[in-house]
Amino acid sequence: MVVNLAETAVGLIVDTVNEVLNIPASEISPPPRIKKGEGSRFVRGMGKVGDAVKILLDLNKLLHDSDMDATAAIG
Repeated sequence: MVVNLAETAVGLIVDTVNEVLNIPASEISPPPRIKKGEGSRFVRGMGKVGDAVKILLDLNKLLHDSDMDATAAIG
């Protein structure tokens, strides 16, 4: 999967991609308040698609700055 992060195209290796969606901003809500843990810090929001809810990840937090620095050094 290729994403744009800080104006840099970054390739991510994933097991599978089930779907690619454009979710309007009006259908995105902040993540629910839960006990702050390591895993919850990567959640950017919740997107509503019909009757389903999709978890939106924050790639800036998921990929640490050091990973981006290493990627920039390669390019």
